[in-house]
Amino acid sequence: MCDAVAEATRRGALVVAAAGNNGGTRPVYPAACPDAVSVASVSLSESAVPMHAYYSDQYAQVALSAPGGNPYTTYNGGKFNGQPMPDEILSTGWNYTDNLPSYALEAGTSQAAPQVAALAALLLSKGVAATPAAALARMTQTASDLGAAGRDALFGAGLINPAAALGAAAVGSGVGLSVQDALGRSYAPALDALGRFDAYLPDGTFRVVAGLDSNGNGFAGETGEPRSERSVSFGPALTSLNVGTLAPTTTP
Repeated sequence: MCDAVAEATRRGALVVAAAGNNGGTRPVYPAACPDAVSVASVSLSESAVPMHAYYSDQYAQVALSAPGGNPYTTYNGGKFNGQPMPDEILSTGWNYTDNLPSYALEAGTSQAAPQVAALAALLLSKGVAATPAAALARMTQTASDLGAAGRDALFGAGLINPAAALGAAAVGSGVGLSVQDALGRSYAPALDALGRFDAYLPDGTFRVVAGLDSNGNGFAGETGEPRSERSVSFGPALTSLNVGTLAPTTTP
């Protein structure tokens, strides 16, 4: 499989593959092939901040993440045809009763991977990237870093950010805040009128990210948006901490 991926890449293709839905740490192929783009899944379940989907495999070759949903959560705040929509992805399918194509709500890294492929196609068709390699670099550079700082096995370089990758104009400027741990769990404490918050967290190390949601996608402090970040750790010896003032500044 890796030979086939390498040959397709040599001929000018960008091979995007689902990272796998085993919830484990063993590499899954062909996603883990050196020339493939392995895509993990995030879920919006139980959080306003994207979190690592429980089923999504995690290993060093994971390159990027995209929404894949959580089949066990029936509502994430969105609606479809006026009704509460499960935290799943509307996907193409097949109606075997009528023997016709259809649509179905599904969840998995197979739902996340096509979103990376679609963004790469947009970057190429809009002239933002001239080659598949440049499209991958653009998606990686503009991805929203989640979990541990930098690239990690859960999210790769982070969650794809289509607006940032395509250089879309800003549409809002709301203030937001998230608290993330290295396991991919995320919390979004509510801010009061003065921008203050209280977060009650378990023991561990967390990234506190405050920023502006310039593109209006509900996730503040992404690449290109003003942000400020602190790292904090809690345990038996330190049970409370005041992070002080987080003043978002513009990032490249």
